Amino acid sequence: MLSITTRVQEYVSQLPNGEVFTFSQVVDEIESAQKDTVHHALKKLARNEEILHMKKGVYLKSGKDDIELIRASLPSIVRATAENIHAKVYPSQSSALRMLGITEDSPVRYTYVATKRIAPFLVYGISVSIQYSRTVARLERILSVLNNEEKETIIILIISLEYLGEERARALTDVLLAYISSISPVGRHLLYVEFVRALKWAQFLIEREPFPEADDQSI
Repeated sequence: MLSITTRVQEYVSQLPNGEVFTFSQVVDEIESAQKDTVHHALKKLARNEEILHMKKGVYLKSGKDDIELIRASLPSIVRATAENIHAKVYPSQSSALRMLGITEDSPVRYTYVATKRIAPFLVYGISVSIQYSRTVARLERILSVLNNEEKETIIILIISLEYLGEERARALTDVLLAYISSISPVGRHLLYVEFVRALKWAQFLIEREPFPEADDQSI
């Protein structure tokens, strides 16, 4: 039988270059693996410049300190960091707007919002800030009946609306409605409920887009 170290090496070697992975992921993949043995195997791979240690429990399949590759991998690094503590993370402010196609500006800082508190950290000199959002934590619970893609669509929309404010949002009505049009009737009903509860000014969107009532059984 192959040693744990060899099995870890083989597992990592099959990952594509630029793939972000976690310590827990490797432990789960290698049956009957002692955590200390996996840890030492990963340290050896890092010393041999086969992987990069991004932060505690998070690694990047790359043999070089390629800053552009690291920047491109930051969203995956942030998601992996959140998953390690069973949290969800989303882009904040201008990054959320960019996902809506509202702006193409590159972020000056890498900022995110999460459902749990995560301390800011550095990745090869790049500062990453993750702020706890009570709104996002609540939405994660309320929207849990939706599939992940639709849930993320609504959360990113609400993050964007909070950042835009009413005046800028009104100027972007057509763009926002195009985004809303991809949401299912149940999802739009839950979005309407959120508008009534916490974003009353955003109800102007309802004047242009019907928000159907949802059966209690469907939510």
